[in-house]
This record gives sequence, C-alpha cells and structure tokens, in this order.
Amino acid sequence: MLALPRTIRIEPAASCNLRCKHCSTGVLGGQGIMSEQVFASVLREIAHIKPRTVIMYHAGEPFMNSNFLSMVKRVKALGVFAATVTNEMLLDEEAIEGIVSSGLDVIEFSTAGSSPQENDEIRRGCNYLKLSQTIKQLTCLKNGFPAIMIANCQFKGMSERMRIPEFLIRDFTDYKVIFNPHRAIRWPGLPLNGFDLSPPLTELNRCSQVYKSISIRWNGDVVACCYDITSTYVVGNILETPLEELWRGERFEELRESIRSRNYLPTCQDCYIVKPGRVMTLKRQEV
Repeated sequence: MLALPRTIRIEPAASCNLRCKHCSTGVLGGQGIMSEQVFASVLREIAHIKPRTVIMYHAGEPFMNSNFLSMVKRVKALGVFAATVTNEMLLDEEAIEGIVSSGLDVIEFSTAGSSPQENDEIRRGCNYLKLSQTIKQLTCLKNGFPAIMIANCQFKGMSERMRIPEFLIRDFTDYKVIFNPHRAIRWPGLPLNGFDLSPPLTELNRCSQVYKSISIRWNGDVVACCYDITSTYVVGNILETPLEELWRGERFEELRESIRSRNYLPTCQDCYIVKPGRVMTLKRQEV
C-alpha cells in the first residue's frame, strides 16, 4: 500500500501583497485567506497522517493571514517540523518577535535577480533594503530557531551556473543564514508574458513529489503537486473527503500514472522536474 505523505503543505493565504513577474499569484492575482473552519480540518488531518514536515506556504504570502503565527503554534503543538516562506514586506517589530516565539523551525525569505535593484524590479512591491534589515534583526533576536534561509530566484542567462549573488554574500557574510539559489520555473497555469521557456533536456518520467507530499489550498482544495499554485489539478477537498482517501484515490493515481507513462497531463507538461532544463528566461527588456 502507498505510504502516507511525509510532507503536507498548507496555504494560510492564497493572496499576496507583491506582484512578482515570475509568479502566478503576482501575475494572475490572489484568491483568499484560509478560514478557521478549513484550518481546523487541516489540523485533524495532520494529527491523523502524522507527517514529518508541515510547510505553511503554497501560493501566497502567509502573513496576509492575520492568524498566521497562531496557526504555526497550533501546528507545532502536534509535534511536527514546521517551515514557511515569506516576502517580508508585511513584517513589523511585533511580527518579528512573534516569529521567534512561534516555534517555527525554518523561515525562508525570497529574493530574485543579481542585484538589489533587479530584485525590486522583478519582485514588484518589494523593498530589498527593508528585507535585509528585517533578516538581520531576526538573526539577532533568535536563539537558534528558526533557521533562516535566503532564497534567490535566478533566470537563465544570469550565469552559466547557479551561484549565490554577490550582493547577498556582501550583506549577510557576518550573519548566520543559509543561501538557497534556484532556477525560475514556469508554474502550471502561468502565462509566458515577458519570458522565454527553454526546451527540456530530457524526460525522466518520474517525480518524487507525487509520492511524498500533498498540498492543501486555502479553501480546502487538495492539489497533487506543490508547484500547482493555480489549482490546475484538484483531487478533492478535505471538507468533503479525508486526506488519506484523496492521497490513495483514483484521481491522484491518474496523475502518477500519466508521469510513469509519459502521457503528461497539462499540470506536468512544462515541469522542470519531469523535464529538466525547462526553466524561465526573463527577457531583459521586460525587467
């Protein structure tokens, strides 16, 4: 029998205060905030499935949900490893202190491009100076946890290989942070306005994501892939069907089989996991 997922993603908010050029939420707009009714169902599912990790992020900015830090504490009370991703722009002194006391194990801050200026141009609405000041303040307040990661989204053409941009090394050399450079990808459902898409190098016809993780959106909809931030392939809703039943159900298995047989459904057709090399090139004139 298929093992239960080791990772559950939950989406405190499907809305965002930024309008990043490479993100479906930024381009197409947000959808909503997770209600207490849905979150209570989420907690019941976590308690039943007992995953190793809960990632409190999917498509939007978690701090758009005013109850986010309270949600973190309730998830941590179940004894799981908890992580989140944020753009930081909504964090004030109270929120920074709340992050430290919430029990979060990891918090990842998002950046993009090869300079502060390019970051703010790509991540429309971001202020890199404020972001960097917040990260530094958090490193001074925390006592071991949460671990702080700084992600950097890189576009084809920035460099022959992924590397930590010099501006991040310069600003955070003296601080205990973990850098996470990664390629920009085409999210399912994202139009290619201002982008080119490189051809795939090969096809692997395998994907570990659909065997180890599952994502619960803000309204209780369950999607089969953590990259499906526009709900192109919904397998059901936890307000109607238990998560374990959805995980082992016919619709989820249909997606797994489509990958095994290379008869890719639209959700997977431009995926950089099943088709390595399928990465975004941001047209320079559009930056």
